[in-house]
Amino acid sequence: MDIDSTTQIFAVNYYPPCPDPESEIGLPPHTDPGLMTFLLQNGVDGLEIQHEGKWFPVDMIPGTIFVNTADHIEIVSNGKYKSVWHRSVVNGKKRITLVMGNGPSPDTSAEPAAPLLRHDPAKYAPMNYME
Repeated sequence: MDIDSTTQIFAVNYYPPCPDPESEIGLPPHTDPGLMTFLLQNGVDGLEIQHEGKWFPVDMIPGTIFVNTADHIEIVSNGKYKSVWHRSVVNGKKRITLVMGNGPSPDTSAEPAAPLLRHDPAKYAPMNYME
């Protein structure tokens, strides 16, 4: 994958206090496009990651940045590193998150790195970043 130029996405999410958090969800389960995603939040928990089919809350240390591996790390590593399935849940507190995702330019082709294919077949077909 040639990364002469890149794409960055910056998002601010606001989750208002929810009077009935058991019946609502902030963001449904998903993985992120790109290489990595960096997350900061205002000290109110709400991020959950999936591991072996179960959801676990992420107890972030205040002032830290959570780093998620994203879809193109999984593709380039031929599945050695997985894109993290995650979701955002709501609670009775106001939650604000700052999210920065990065990846290659939209016309870059992503495919498993050639050195990783010496002993294992490609698990992913080449694809354009926007796909």
